[in-house]
Amino acid sequence: ILDADLYGPSLPAMVSPEDDGVYRHGDGLVNAVWYEGVACMSYGWVAGMNEGGEGSAAVMRGPMASSIAGQLASYTNWG
Repeated sequence: ILDADLYGPSLPAMVSPEDDGVYRHGDGLVNAVWYEGVACMSYGWVAGMNEGGEGSAAVMRGPMASSIAGQLASYTNWG
């Protein structure tokens, strides 16, 4: 599951995996967060938001937001 909403990611509030840390894999990719056998990635985990959806706000416009959404999809090790 890719939560591509950069302005208000909701996946961190909807699921509570045991380990929601985003770690870099040996090949330069980041590992997806696993919840009940499903690979998940959200900007909320990258930005350090907590389960309630609170954390650092992202202020960005179209091209930057589009680039980050593409990176989340392309540079995640989905398993």
